[in-house]
Amino acid sequence: MHVDEYVIMIDLLNAMTAPPEFPTDDESLAARFDRPPWFLTWLRHQRDGEFWRRGSLAPRYERMRLPALLVGGWYDGYRDSVPRMLERCPGPVKAILGPWNHAFPHDAAPGPEIEWREEAVRWFDHWLRGIDNGVEREPPLAVFVRDAHPPRTDLAEIPGEWRLEDGWPPSGMQPVAWSLRADGSLGEESGEKGSHRLAAAHAAAGVEAGGWWGELRPDQSPFDEHCLTYDTPSLDAPVEIAGFPRVELRVRLDGADDARFVARLCDVAPDGTSTLVTGAALNGSHRVSAAEPAPLPDGDVADVAFDLHVTSWRFPAGHRIRLAISNSCWPMLWPSPRRFTMELAVGGGGSRVVLPVVAGAERDAPRPAFRPAAPAAHAPGVHSGEFLVPIEWTARREGTRAVSSWEGESSTEFPWGTERVLERLVFEVDAERPADASVHGVARTDVELPGRSLSWQGELHLSTDEGTGFRYWYRRELSEDGIVLRAREWKEDVPRDFQ
Repeated sequence: MHVDEYVIMIDLLNAMTAPPEFPTDDESLAARFDRPPWFLTWLRHQRDGEFWRRGSLAPRYERMRLPALLVGGWYDGYRDSVPRMLERCPGPVKAILGPWNHAFPHDAAPGPEIEWREEAVRWFDHWLRGIDNGVEREPPLAVFVRDAHPPRTDLAEIPGEWRLEDGWPPSGMQPVAWSLRADGSLGEESGEKGSHRLAAAHAAAGVEAGGWWGELRPDQSPFDEHCLTYDTPSLDAPVEIAGFPRVELRVRLDGADDARFVARLCDVAPDGTSTLVTGAALNGSHRVSAAEPAPLPDGDVADVAFDLHVTSWRFPAGHRIRLAISNSCWPMLWPSPRRFTMELAVGGGGSRVVLPVVAGAERDAPRPAFRPAAPAAHAPGVHSGEFLVPIEWTARREGTRAVSSWEGESSTEFPWGTERVLERLVFEVDAERPADASVHGVARTDVELPGRSLSWQGELHLSTDEGTGFRYWYRRELSEDGIVLRAREWKEDVPRDFQ
């Protein structure tokens, strides 16, 4: 269960009528403003199935036979689809994986930016116009290999280099297993058998990981303190990875049949700062099937395995590789409804992490010849001001209760007027009663037109407690020149179905 900025943003955007007229007649508002919010529909479908598979390429990638040019970024939460399509789609596929967030590579943050539009034109020239320019004979993957960087959210450019690959997985990639050891280390030898216990007393931990598995993140050390952590010794030589790291955990739960499993791979510098490389989480009841979830066996040993999000990274000599395991990641994940203790089997062939290590990384690999990005061209009369991202979370504790919040603003000038956007999210959870959790979100768009002002607002409140499922409430409101023209509310109790 996950709530983020997209939820409040999309449910307001879907309600707005079209610029520059922004009509407010009954027919126009009935078609958009009165439509139920998407998030409520999603909340009613908590299991995998036809609702989620409709229109989705996975898992039947063989259906994709058309040529596809894919672009993704290491700081984009949607990056996993790029290597999966490159590997599994039978049609012609070419991909660019760079150091960006959810943005076009010529106007991206962080950089370095590239002039990718030339590649798109060549691709379309060949597959749409029949021009023999050789694009189909070139290496199908251009990937930016990230070098280590400090845990900062304001980096303008990511260190690293471009490399061409003949496909996915990258050449030279071999899975290397590192055991979680009884002494808290990661090692290729499993060592003596042991176990480590982690009590679910920190349901509020995790704000350092952010609201989704994307964007630059700050030092992970505060979150690491609430986790079971396993470090390699200081590396004698660099270690490069490219692919999907995988964790294989042997666990026993005490006090719950429902649990979250969260794994983060971090780069620990000599000064102790911890940079997030990648991570992922699994709802334990979905460990076999997300379509038919089942309780974890309370008190029995269970094997839980899942992939982390795809990544590339070069760990320098002198740094340590860290795997951090937790049972919460707030506010990214809704907490398990009950407190419990997780016991992790280590050593003796117990839990491990499998890293996609690239052997011979110093090889003389070919490089793409991307030109620097041309200046971004804005439409005539359009000027953007502040931006919503990067998202900077704040957190505070009030006894056992923790509050995590974020607020962002943006503005854009158009020939027809000015649009200002405000978005806010506030998450609350009690470490002693993790089922008692809530999120409150507000999204507002103000439109200033000649002789007319409009304000569209959406407000969300979602909560749970020990005795109920999800309590959902959402209100939309449209005002013109300060007078409310229309308002709609949705209120529903939705059973909690292994979420």
